[in-house]
Amino acid sequence: MDIRQLRAFVTLAECLSYREAAERLWLTQPTLTKQIKMLEAEINLVLFLRDNHGTQLSRRGQQLYQDAKKLIGQFNAFKTLCQQLTNGKRGVLSLGFISSAPLVMPAIITAFQNAFPDIHLGLQDISSPVQQERILSGQLQAGFMRIPVSPPLAFRKTGSDCLTLIFHKSCRPSRNRCISFGVAARSLP
Repeated sequence: MDIRQLRAFVTLAECLSYREAAERLWLTQPTLTKQIKMLEAEINLVLFLRDNHGTQLSRRGQQLYQDAKKLIGQFNAFKTLCQQLTNGKRGVLSLGFISSAPLVMPAIITAFQNAFPDIHLGLQDISSPVQQERILSGQLQAGFMRIPVSPPLAFRKTGSDCLTLIFHKSCRPSRNRCISFGVAARSLP
């Protein structure tokens, strides 16, 4: 038994006309008849009664119709799910982030969830070096972290940090005596 035979059974049960069912399935009538006969032979049941007045579902065919229809619906849903997973429209996306990332994340995540409502986001608060390791090992798909990163990793800038130097008013760090992050090289009083 295969899905084509079940589709043939359900379609014929709904049409009760070999001609119409064959047209719906894009088959010839002999091909449809063959599929129905093969299904009946395999399950050892008569599904349709044929006479001069047309085609009718047998009692056994009536008992099987709803379940066959459900199976076809489940099969179609499974195919759709496979296509969505293949196209990246459904699934799970694991993201890492550092503590300063929540400033830019809400707008990005909202836009992403609006565009891809069937993708579940898993968020993990972890440091940049750990994120890089987890992305490389496949445990995370992406992360909000500090750059630079090394190949094979790549990045897209999402915002900028606004770092502020806080100091006592009696301390006046000069610009020429600052080290890389704007912290005065001289010691504070």
